[in-house]
Amino acid sequence: VSGIVLIVTGLFSTGFYISTVLDSIDKADKSLIFWLIPIFMIGFIMIVVGFFFCLIGYRSIRGNESAAKESKYMLLSLVVLLFILILFSVLNAIIN
Repeated sequence: VSGIVLIVTGLFSTGFYISTVLDSIDKADKSLIFWLIPIFMIGFIMIVVGFFFCLIGYRSIRGNESAAKESKYMLLSLVVLLFILILFSVLNAIIN
């Protein structure tokens, strides 16, 4: 269930960014395209982590013993993806 919630929330975040970009194309102020990039990145990460959670849930329902081994890496993958997001944000702030 948590994987599905993450996927849906990630799709909404990514869709919100895409709709904002499409609305901002004709306007003179295009700063929202830049300032909403973290929402896009968070949405993308939520989609990836949600698929991973769904995969582990599906394998554990089927009774696959390797699902317990994969679930150990679930938190590690979440931490790595969040670290990449934070690193991207910090580098973006330093460059600009």
